[in-house]
Amino acid sequence: MARSFLCHDAVKTSAFVTSAAVAIAAAAAAAAASTSYLSAKLAQMRLRRARQTWNSDENRGVVILHQLPRPKTCASVNPFAVKVETFLRAAGIKYINDFEFPHSPETKKSPWITLDGQDVADSQIIMETLAKKFSVDMG
Repeated sequence: MARSFLCHDAVKTSAFVTSAAVAIAAAAAAAAASTSYLSAKLAQMRLRRARQTWNSDENRGVVILHQLPRPKTCASVNPFAVKVETFLRAAGIKYINDFEFPHSPETKKSPWITLDGQDVADSQIIMETLAKKFSVDMG
């Protein structure tokens, strides 16, 4: 008889532990979702503030090249960023590096550029756009 009480208590305890674990998991998921939402909102605010600087009158005609932060030993870890930056230097186009927003907000690609309020992603499209805008012969 003592044994059946122990089994019954164990089942109750197990059910309590399971329901507590479910409640904790739900609370953790809610906290993660809340943190993710706040993080996304803060990133949007930072991007909006940065765009004001990029689109200012002093930056008219200046390419803002957004890319991953550089390591100390090489130009970039991203070959596409090296391609675009080499093109900018060879063409003599004035540009500014931005390492704070390495991925395009729309396409999530890196590198991307901002020029006079217009965003362009994908290295080949960037080079074609700049060649047309600044009359650069790519041939």
